[in-house]
Amino acid sequence: MRTLSIFVDESGDFGKFEPHSPFYILCLVFHDSATNIDSDFAKLHEQLARYGLDSSHALHSGPLIRRELGYTAMDMPERRSLFRLLVDFARRSGVQHQTWIFDKRKQEGAELTDAIFAAMESFLTTNYQYFERWDRITVY
Repeated sequence: MRTLSIFVDESGDFGKFEPHSPFYILCLVFHDSATNIDSDFAKLHEQLARYGLDSSHALHSGPLIRRELGYTAMDMPERRSLFRLLVDFARRSGVQHQTWIFDKRKQEGAELTDAIFAAMESFLTTNYQYFERWDRITVY
């Protein structure tokens, strides 16, 4: 049975535009469950340990960029290197993704919700044949 795993991640909130939160970002990450990416994870965790981070550490790009939550003692080159590890993992592992960035200066509240719905509906409709190939789709 072919299974597609979809991991949903978001950043931002649905509230009104605020300078500290100008965007709402939605990302879907797609992984063919038949593709083993354990060695890619092992390599990522090994590299994280070189930066003094626990092997179970989850990289979060927002705090990494803003030098928050566990990244406060790291300088720009270190944080850039960690971000690069994340990008390299995504490329090496073969996971696919789709990301939407919504500017809250242009849409908020119901308009933002409608824009998100329209973007996802368009994506799913356009890629219907891709999704139809899977026996099972699991959304996390």
